[in-house]
Amino acid sequence: MVKSVGAAGLERIELKRLTERIGRLFSVLQEAAEAQVPTIAGAWTPPVDLCETGNAICVRIELPGVTTSQIKIGLHSNKLRICGEKKKRRSGSES
Repeated sequence: MVKSVGAAGLERIELKRLTERIGRLFSVLQEAAEAQVPTIAGAWTPPVDLCETGNAICVRIELPGVTTSQIKIGLHSNKLRICGEKKKRRSGSES
């Protein structure tokens, strides 16, 4: 059985397809922009877990060897930025 679709139905289908294509294009562009960000020598990216509930977004980051006073957190538009400095341990005794 073939169901007839009116002009309004075709417009909704085409709009849905266009929305999906724009979403995929946006994702590809965002990945390309992130890939072009130069890596800073000695930069470290720790493991991150994101969880979203009905009223909150929880960010968990493993930062061994970093104290809370060494961490800076900022939010600008829709970007969360977490910065800190991990001090290198000195090995052995120095004479």
